[in-house]
Amino acid sequence: MAYDYAKKYYKNASPTNKKRFNEIVDDLRIDMSFDSAINEGLRKIREEIRNTSGGKKFNTGGIILTKDNYYKDLL
Repeated sequence: MAYDYAKKYYKNASPTNKKRFNEIVDDLRIDMSFDSAINEGLRKIREEIRNTSGGKKFNTGGIILTKDNYYKDLL
């Protein structure tokens, strides 16, 4: 790793995530421009965190229930 990209572009991350981000950007810099590699690296890190953290995933819509089921008859 020649440069610490996370120091500027991923400041408040854990050391493990910073290291992973730097590895991703180093790999992507071979085939992409600098800005594209940074953006893609951030996207990949977000996706990895989302998939491993067990956070809520909003893949489908839903119905918001209101007081007295106002929308019940509309469906």
